[in-house]
Amino acid sequence: LIRIWPEIFNPIHCNNTHVLLNKRRSIFFDLFLASWRLYKFVKLKNITAINSNLFWANYINVFISLFIGHKTICTHCVSFESKFRKFSVVGIFHYFLTKILLSKADVHTYKSKDMMIEYKERFKLSKGRVIYNPFDDQIIDKSKEEASFKFDPCLKYVLCVGRFHQTKNQISLINAIDRLPKDMHFIFLGDGPELKKCKNRCEDLELISRVHFLGRIENPYPFYKNCDYYFSGSFSEGFPNALIEAIALGCFPIHMDSKTGPSEIMSCFYKIKPFIQFLF
Repeated sequence: LIRIWPEIFNPIHCNNTHVLLNKRRSIFFDLFLASWRLYKFVKLKNITAINSNLFWANYINVFISLFIGHKTICTHCVSFESKFRKFSVVGIFHYFLTKILLSKADVHTYKSKDMMIEYKERFKLSKGRVIYNPFDDQIIDKSKEEASFKFDPCLKYVLCVGRFHQTKNQISLINAIDRLPKDMHFIFLGDGPELKKCKNRCEDLELISRVHFLGRIENPYPFYKNCDYYFSGSFSEGFPNALIEAIALGCFPIHMDSKTGPSEIMSCFYKIKPFIQFLF
């Protein structure tokens, strides 16, 4: 496992991990330095293939392959259209890197069919295939463990799971709480840069008694099992495991419109759309 930076918000257990940079600096300097260090590492270890994930890693992987010739597999995790605003400087920068550089990758993998179609039409990327995220059967047993929270049987609970980031849009649910029944309480699992903003918004709306911020939970599955609804307001998703896990554990799914992934997963739920509109 090779990381560009050492930050870990979604830990992966691996006995052999190599970090290219010890901290974040300027993104362009980091990309140049990370490319050089990855080049030396690949040559040293005689690596013949690299599967990279997300934009920066994909760019570095394909760029150094031009000099080394190893096989490149680029995994695309989010919809480009949902991730970047039209005509933004950042969006234009990523557009040209994706169109010019990633077209030279050997294989592209996607987490949903809609995402593969989007990248193929927008960037003319060929040699693509869809690999859906699986869920671990062990979550069924893990969901039977006792949750680190006391649920009131007289209340209904809405669960929101994920890193507090602008693209995850937890604030949309907080802004809607005043319009929902008073016997509905809301549990947020996760942390991140937007957490403080969401807490402050709850204080401004006087919702502290109905909203529970529990941080990162090692075993979130009892919460799926004990909550009535799972909600995500995310603007951009690939193939969200949290949504799959909610459905697997009987937690009714509600997801705001997101271009890829969720629409494929929830296609069988469209017939209950009027009920979702009643809730929100």
